Amino acid sequence: MLVPRRLEEVVLAVPQQHYDRLIARLAMEGLFHVDEPPEGVGGAIERGYRQLQTQAGEKVSRARQFFSLAGVEPERVSGVEIEVGGWAESFARYVEEFKGVEDYYSGLAEEYSRLESRLKELLEAEARLQPVSYVGVDVASLYGSDALDFAIYYGLAREGVAERLAEIVVKAGGVVAVDEREGTLVAAVALPRGRLAGLSHRIVALGLTPYTPPEGLPGSPREALDAVREEKSRVVAEMGRVEEAARARLEDLRLFYTVMDAFSSIFKFLASTLRRGSVRIVRGFVDVRDAKRLRRIAREATDGSAIVASLGVRRGEGEVPSKVDIPSFLKPFSRVVELYGHPSPSEIVPTVFLAVTLPLTFALMFPDAGQGLLVVLFALFYMSRISRDWAYVIGVMGFASIISGILAAEAFGPLFSEIIGLSKLWYSLGLETPPYALPTYAIEHGEEELVAVLMMRAVNVSVFIGAFMLTFGTFLGVVNAIIRRDVVDLVESKLPRFIMFASVGAPFIVYMDAGKGGAVVKSAFVELGAGGLFPKLVLAGLLLGVVWMLVAGPVIAALEGHNPLSALGNSFLEAYESLIMLVGNLPSFLRIMALALAHSSLNMVLAIIAKMLMEGGLVMDVAAALIYIAGNLAIAGMEGLLAFAHSARLHYYEWFSKFYSGTGVPYTPIRLEGVRLRIAV
Repeated sequence: MLVPRRLEEVVLAVPQQHYDRLIARLAMEGLFHVDEPPEGVGGAIERGYRQLQTQAGEKVSRARQFFSLAGVEPERVSGVEIEVGGWAESFARYVEEFKGVEDYYSGLAEEYSRLESRLKELLEAEARLQPVSYVGVDVASLYGSDALDFAIYYGLAREGVAERLAEIVVKAGGVVAVDEREGTLVAAVALPRGRLAGLSHRIVALGLTPYTPPEGLPGSPREALDAVREEKSRVVAEMGRVEEAARARLEDLRLFYTVMDAFSSIFKFLASTLRRGSVRIVRGFVDVRDAKRLRRIAREATDGSAIVASLGVRRGEGEVPSKVDIPSFLKPFSRVVELYGHPSPSEIVPTVFLAVTLPLTFALMFPDAGQGLLVVLFALFYMSRISRDWAYVIGVMGFASIISGILAAEAFGPLFSEIIGLSKLWYSLGLETPPYALPTYAIEHGEEELVAVLMMRAVNVSVFIGAFMLTFGTFLGVVNAIIRRDVVDLVESKLPRFIMFASVGAPFIVYMDAGKGGAVVKSAFVELGAGGLFPKLVLAGLLLGVVWMLVAGPVIAALEGHNPLSALGNSFLEAYESLIMLVGNLPSFLRIMALALAHSSLNMVLAIIAKMLMEGGLVMDVAAALIYIAGNLAIAGMEGLLAFAHSARLHYYEWFSKFYSGTGVPYTPIRLEGVRLRIAV
């Protein structure tokens, strides 16, 4: 769970007459990761299988596009039986059998692509027409006049632009009409024939954009915009119809996807197989727990004629794949980790830790029980149709926000929170404020004297999480170096860096108070350890880490017989980089407090606006309610996205950079889920 499984590298040698049966068994069992053919073993690979693998892979890729067109995740069908009487012949037969399905979806995909292109053109035309949409005369005919040069320009209504434009046009013997509305300037320019081309660049330099009448539309911008919007509505409706048609034959599509994916997997197996006389040879990897089962399957499928040769049990060198076992309830978080990269075989897998820290940091940035509920509903009713894994991750993060919102006494902002009496819950428990109340809470309740206290509490939370994650991350870097048995990296970099981060982070972790921790750090570095034992330990730890890092490289170089001075530069850069990380990474976690404060401030402003409107009678009460609902939806969408982005950044940049490379090759055994292969004798 925390480190990839150990894998056994094996080579299978099987008589030709039994090879198809062995492939079928291994594919259905899903335990053998096929790799490149064995080095140093003579033989040939049938190139035809590589071509068939490419063809099958293309059909699988197209099927995924068809699923995307229907707005659903790719899904296989269980209980499918594929009859094989020669792999190439069987593949051709099934391709022909599903030709109607593929043609049906290909036609829909082409139509959808055409509609998308047209929609893009219409959106561009709409953007071009919008600034001049109130012009109701046919200006297109003036553009084609043989008597004069005519053009319309538009842009921001900035001071002096209209006057400067008039000066340029009148001086050239033309006339100009200017209209300014809602911050936009629109100008119609008419000049004697042939003079506009020489002035156009000067007009554009004023920040104005020339308007070009869209082809095939009415000459009046107002009528053209109406026509564009009408056609846009029709195109969107047509796209919806195509999507509905794509969903109409999903069962056929799932069956097509299942069969083509099965052939793609089989051809990958065959394309990695050496042919040497009447023997077939294939190399791959198997989990050490499945090694005995692999040998039993090989024996049963080949009537005992297979040879299984072990090349050793390894956690991974070179391109050895890495297999990670994660509990099913945490596995969706692997998607977040793999956005950074797949774990290598010789490093800690951060998924288990990230499944805790990602929802935690997100919830602390986004503390609102009501808006957290909206995130959960978004995951359930929208993301679940796109990706169940991402729906699970987002749902957990939303649930964490519900908890942090309750701790902050926030549910759809302060107005609704007061209606349901959320803050009274904490008062009834004898607390002066909710546990995670933010400074805006004190302002809302007229307790301005608590603003500084609550601000410091938010800072304490942010700094504690930062100090802990950075210290823990550098510790995991030490563990990874031990797993890799990389003594040089351990001594040169990982151990001294851990000592540096642990020394500076310790005061904030021990006291859980940014003020006290900061005082210790100040005493350590500004007063050179004055004020007690703790500052002296912090100063000693940092100096030890820096000196160790500077000295280790040259010493190791000398022990290896190299010039120690050549390694000094690298050691200096390593120490400098570590110090920069130390100075920059910890304050970066203050974004937790900043995002939380921004979120609560937006909620407070929305509540103030709603309360002001509610003083104007029934109609204004309804308007206030609508604005409050719309505002909560907008804040939930905008702040939820920002909180996720910043939480991911803290993990990818500040945390993963201390221990995680993500350069591994995933363990992908040939697996035919829900498919049974029947080999014709």
